Amino acid sequence: MAEVTLEQKITWLESRVEEHSRILDNISQRFISLDEKIDRYWERLDYKIETTRQELEGKIEGVRKELAATRKDLEGKIEGVRQDLEGKIEGVRQDLEGKIEGVRQELAATRQDLEGKIEGVRRELEATKQDLEDKIEDVRRTISSTLKWIIGLLVTAWITILAAIIASLLPALLR
Repeated sequence: MAEVTLEQKITWLESRVEEHSRILDNISQRFISLDEKIDRYWERLDYKIETTRQELEGKIEGVRKELAATRKDLEGKIEGVRQDLEGKIEGVRQDLEGKIEGVRQELAATRQDLEGKIEGVRRELEATKQDLEDKIEDVRRTISSTLKWIIGLLVTAWITILAAIIASLLPALLR
């Protein structure tokens, strides 16, 4: 039976320690890579949120401009009709004024309807934003608990390795 010298055991243990160091370096590099991927994900998510917000603001501004142009156009038409009818008899004039008032009420109802729709879009955007924030928080919690679990595994593995090393060296030291 060949005896293993203390130097051979130390050399063997050093090779095991080097091997474990390489494994831990590899795991560390993977954590860094995962961290970089998460950062890129956050950046893309922030960009998408900002893009969506800008698009919605642009659409809302476009609707506002269209409403202003439509209102201005309608008011111009109404004014033209009123000037043409000034020379006509009082009865026809009163009839037309009643129609103009109806158009104004219709415009007000349309405006209220559009304001309600704009408010609905705003609420939907806020709900979507809250949903995204909730999902982001869920991802953050999942990543955090997974990292804690992996760190626990690493600590357990190191304790097991150290216990094995101590157990293997203890008989030699007690001699």
